[in-house]
Amino acid sequence: MKVAEDKADRAAADLAQHRVHSAETFATKAGLQESTAQLLRAIEGVGNRIDGVHERLDRVFESRTSGRRTST
Repeated sequence: MKVAEDKADRAAADLAQHRVHSAETFATKAGLQESTAQLLRAIEGVGNRIDGVHERLDRVFESRTSGRRTST
């Protein structure tokens, strides 16, 4: 009887230790969703900046080509 109680106590302690380890180690679904949302916002911001650079480059090249056409 004492051996069975000792095993049960050890199993309960191991389970509690595993629960703590899992809570510290594994990400929650909500945490992953928040991280994904942050990454998507950051990627969108980079895309917007690239679009802005693209538009400015277009204006520079348009002004150069239209300037050449008028002068020739």
